Amino acid sequence: MLLKFNKQLNYNTENIITIKEINELIESDYIQEDIHNNHDGWFPLMKYDEDYGITKSFDAIQFLTVGLNPSLTNNFKEHIHSTIFEIKDKFDPKSKHDFGRKDKYVIDKEAITKKLIDYQALLKYDNKEQIPYFKHLKSFFEDINKEISFKDHVFHYDFCQLRHTNSKEITNILNDKYEYFAKHFNKIIEAVNPEYIFVFNASLSRLLIDKDFFSSKTIHKESGCYYLKDKPGSSPKVILANQLSGGATSSVYKELLIWNVNRIINK
Repeated sequence: MLLKFNKQLNYNTENIITIKEINELIESDYIQEDIHNNHDGWFPLMKYDEDYGITKSFDAIQFLTVGLNPSLTNNFKEHIHSTIFEIKDKFDPKSKHDFGRKDKYVIDKEAITKKLIDYQALLKYDNKEQIPYFKHLKSFFEDINKEISFKDHVFHYDFCQLRHTNSKEITNILNDKYEYFAKHFNKIIEAVNPEYIFVFNASLSRLLIDKDFFSSKTIHKESGCYYLKDKPGSSPKVILANQLSGGATSSVYKELLIWNVNRIINK
């Protein structure tokens, strides 16, 4: 069965929230609540495509995928330091010093943000630059239906925008400041207005269940998914899953997940 794109517009198109506004809200809250601290020598928060809500419409977006937080490998640190910030001092991955990145960001925030967003787009969509995490996502949606374009129909969001690799520390931060992360997540859902939400992280899924983010703590017996707290039984439908990359999702589990997603979509 071919996937039918018949997205229902549930918002006033004259008051669409822009991604730029959400980026600014997140950054402001992270600074005010001391979430964006100086671990790992300070690197800018994850930023999302600010053309959405301004020159790009959300109308084609059917799927919202959600991860825990953006990783920060040494290669990515080096690229941000040398290419995005154009800092001449040699990058040292072991150093806690920010080499002036924080001050440079304040001075040249708009230009640096643009370069960060452009580079992130390469990591998501470019055939040569695409990292394994997004290759797995792209393959997953192609396996559901060849008509789904990862670039055009899927919006990816991380529940926490700190670029960090210590999952234990991130989990502690999520628990301490959950209300802010949940507020930002709700803003993204409101803006993107997806038909389906995929949470691709087991610990995040459990956190959202425990914090009563959904209308029920258990999966809906008939539809096989979850619903948002204020929209029980209606769009968007939420599917909770393990991370697709690495060994967390076996081929058998992935096959079952794709089967269930197709059942939900075509129901």
